[in-house]
Order: sequence, then C-alpha cells, then structure tokens
Amino acid sequence: MYVVREFLNGTKLLEIPIDFSYCNNNLEALLIFIQLFTKKDDIKDFVFKMEKQWRRDDDLSPKLTSVKRELVKQTDLYIQISCLSISIVCSIYLLNPLFMVLVNKFILHRNVSNTVALGLATPFNYEDNFLSYILLVIVEYRLAMIVAYELQCSQYFITISMDHLRVLFILIQDEFKEVIRLPNDANKEKRFKETIQRHSKLLELLWDLNGTFGYLFAINYIFLSSTICFCVISACTDGSLEDLKTLCISFLVIVNVFYCCRGGEYLANTASEVSTAIYDAPWYELPKKYRKDLMFIMSRSQRVAYVTSTSYIKISLKTFIRIMNMTWSFISLITTVYDTK
Repeated sequence: MYVVREFLNGTKLLEIPIDFSYCNNNLEALLIFIQLFTKKDDIKDFVFKMEKQWRRDDDLSPKLTSVKRELVKQTDLYIQISCLSISIVCSIYLLNPLFMVLVNKFILHRNVSNTVALGLATPFNYEDNFLSYILLVIVEYRLAMIVAYELQCSQYFITISMDHLRVLFILIQDEFKEVIRLPNDANKEKRFKETIQRHSKLLELLWDLNGTFGYLFAINYIFLSSTICFCVISACTDGSLEDLKTLCISFLVIVNVFYCCRGGEYLANTASEVSTAIYDAPWYELPKKYRKDLMFIMSRSQRVAYVTSTSYIKISLKTFIRIMNMTWSFISLITTVYDTK
C-alpha cells in the first residue's frame, strides 16, 4: 500500500527502490508458497524416493564413506552459513531504526519520531505511541523474516536435492568400476544387474527433479533480477554507509543463486561422468552380454542432462551469467530513463 500510494503521488521509482524491492519479494513469496502447496505431494514422493536410493555407510567402502560424508558436510555448512547470514543481515536492516530511536530517546534525550524499516500501512498512529511502535517493529520483523526464509528455503530445497543426487552419481561411478573388475560368477551377474537398476533409478530421480522443483527456480529466476537491481540502485543512489546494507542483501541473493546454479552444473557433469568411469575400467574384457548393457549406459550418460525449469531454463552456470547480465541491463535501463527526465 505504501509503495502504491507513493507512486500515485508522483514519487519516482528510484526514490523508493528498497520499498519496491520488498513488494517484489512479497509477490515472489506468495507465488512460491502457492507452488510449494500445490507440489507438496510431489516433493514428499521425491524425498521418499531419494531416501530409498540413499547409501548407508555399511554398504560402502571406507574411501567412499569418507567422500560421501565430506560432500554432505559441504552442503550442510553452506546452509548453516547462509541461514546465519540471512538472520544477521535482515536483523541489522530491520532493527536499525529501532536502535536509533532508542539511542536518541533514552540516551541522547532527543525528541524524535518513531520510524520503521518498512513502510507498512497501519490503522493506528505509531509515531507518538511507543508501545504501538514496539509491537509494529515485532510484527514487521517477523513478517520480513518469514518472507526472507521462504524465498531462500525454496532454493535450499533445490540445492540440497541436487547435491545429494550428485553424491549418489559419484557413488554409482565407483560401483560400476568395482563390478566390472569382479570375477565372472553368479555374484557378479547379480551385482551387475543391481548396479544397472540403481543407475536407472538415479536417472528417474534426475527427471523427477525437473517436475518437482522446476517451477520454484523459474519463479526465482523471474524475480531475482529486479530484486537485485533495486537493492543495488538503493545503495548506489543513497550512497550512505547505512544504506549500503542493501548491498549485503543483494550479495546474499547472488551467492545463493550462484550456489544453486553451480549445483545444477555439477550434477549434470557428474551424471555424464558415469560413462567416463565405465570407459576407464576394463569393460571391453567382459562377456558380450555385459558389454552391450554398458555401451547403452555410456551412450545414455554422454547426453548431458541438466535440471531444467519449465523445459526452458537450465539450472547451470550459464543461467547464472544470464541472470547477472539481465540484472545489469535492468540497472542501466532504469538509471538511464530516470536520468533523462
């Protein structure tokens, strides 16, 4: 309401960029919530399928167990640091006006009006009522943190799923190498069939990943450029140290998008490297019935299978570069239009 009212009163868009960015984030959060609600059964089924294919430490060699744990720890560390960074940056941004009001009123003994970080429209006057002001700050902080975590957690869903699926593809590579080197007996034929079936299940999970989380990334893809654009414009136009905190918000958004796109790139490369792992093993020494199956698997793996969003947007590093180019184009266009007026 505040942004609409200011815009109708003739306020230029560049004068309220951070407020417009917050409205943009609210709309994005609403669309993500709707998508998560409609896809909750698909997400549940995907998680259960992933659980069935997940490899326990007892089934792996010590070397592969170490590799699996290290990769999972890297993902967990990223999620912990990202959540902590979001909490710190958002708390500084949202609670800074309250801190300044408290310092001016109770330490410097100045008569200042109560201000909030976001221009929420309220049916009551909080500028002269300190209790109403504190309640508004609490509500504003809670709502903003819910929006922030909803936006980022939608990317965490995608990132964690891609990273865990990548771990399974790394493990299947070593499993193929091990099975190929086994002596020709009944146990080898059984292990061979189990490995092929497991690889087929992983390809199915890779395909399910597109339908389960594809639209979530598409929503982020559409809104990310405008969010980063207006945060950067806010910091650059105001130029004060206080407003440079918006750059921190932009930096967090960019890092999360980069990590998600990097996860998609790594997953596609790891899935295609199954053919390399088989080729490096002495597969040509196997009986003909094994060689035919392995040649089919190698042929299938060589076709790079990116996680796609709505069949058009690939979750890859090229997509990240495209997002950054689009963001820079938006910034240049908006600043040029308003500079000429």
